[in-house]
Amino acid sequence: MEFETLIKARKSIRRYLKNAAPRDVIEEIIEVAQWAPSSMNTEPWYVHVVTW
Repeated sequence: MEFETLIKARKSIRRYLKNAAPRDVIEEIIEVAQWAPSSMNTEPWYVHVVTW
């Protein structure tokens, strides 16, 4: 996907569904996010997942 297409397709979510995301989807998102670059490879983030 081209960057321009990605930016134009962006949308804000103002309402959420009442059902939770499946655990395997949450785990996949976190797994893919681990590959995100950081400044000087400092990896300054923490991940908190809250479910009900």
